[in-house]
Amino acid sequence: MAHIEFLDETMRDGQQSLWGLRMRAGMALPVSPLLDRTGFTTIDLTGGGMLDVLTRYCQENYWEGLDLLVKSMPQTPLRAGLRANANVTFSVSPRALMDLWVRRLCAHGVRSFWIYDVLFGFENMLRLAKVAKEADAKVAAAIMFALSPVHTDAYYAEKVRILAASPDVDSILLYDTAGVLEKERLQTLLPGIVAAANGKPIEFHANNLLGQTAKAYLDAVDLGVSVLHTASKPMANGPSVPATETMVRNIELKGHSHSLDTSLFQPVADHFRSVGKAAGFLVDQYAEYDVFSIEHQIPGGMMGTFKAQLEMHRIVKRRSKGTPDRRRRGTPFSDNMMLVC
Repeated sequence: MAHIEFLDETMRDGQQSLWGLRMRAGMALPVSPLLDRTGFTTIDLTGGGMLDVLTRYCQENYWEGLDLLVKSMPQTPLRAGLRANANVTFSVSPRALMDLWVRRLCAHGVRSFWIYDVLFGFENMLRLAKVAKEADAKVAAAIMFALSPVHTDAYYAEKVRILAASPDVDSILLYDTAGVLEKERLQTLLPGIVAAANGKPIEFHANNLLGQTAKAYLDAVDLGVSVLHTASKPMANGPSVPATETMVRNIELKGHSHSLDTSLFQPVADHFRSVGKAAGFLVDQYAEYDVFSIEHQIPGGMMGTFKAQLEMHRIVKRRSKGTPDRRRRGTPFSDNMMLVC
């Protein structure tokens, strides 16, 4: 049996996948101290996209909000996501700007980073890892998974070997944005990753678009994963990650141990459910198995921003009362909206 650590995604991937990055600091502050006391190994809190959305669309001072949240969670390391060659844009950012972004996040209290590049630009990833180490921050180097003829088990194992060899990388993060990993592939993929990591912890993050990620998490634990990424139940599932409540219960039933205070789950969930409903955002999602998701492999984290952009450009419309709901389950649209085709 294993001791499993949990990383909380409620305020980052949960709200990115379901709320389109529109969670303002005040929406989380009433319960962020509870998350801090729950016992998560890390709390994923922010990323460049949040600076863009909160400033551009919510007229919120990103840095003031970040400072308030950091101050409210002094016990748990707080994490930021980092695309290695760009920030607040889908174009390429200058290296000096990327380095400055890391240093400013560290100055505001961030002490953990997950760094990724879907094309595995190792020079940028490892340079930023070194910058993070200037502030003694922890670094998780991400392996962005995709189903394709190119992305073989050997391909990923070699990428892990290179990243794990760096003294500035503390853990390897297997990141399945489309939630397509199943037991058969995990059984061939993870042994190579674990061996190539050379003793460094393996984290697993998978968006639950196919409704199968909770099972994949359990299979991954049996194969050497020691850190699972989850979110409070209202902010979980569908395009988000599995629910903390469900996964904790699952690993307990499998005989594994954890360090979370389960008595704090309910007040956190009650708060985010209430706030989400009041704001008209998605909560308490689930997804059915849909083969089309395997074909397009759209990342779960893109779903919330995609929905928000459709609304902004008026490509969704309100359904009148009595109009049948033709949406498929698991789509990022709220109950009173549908896509205009």
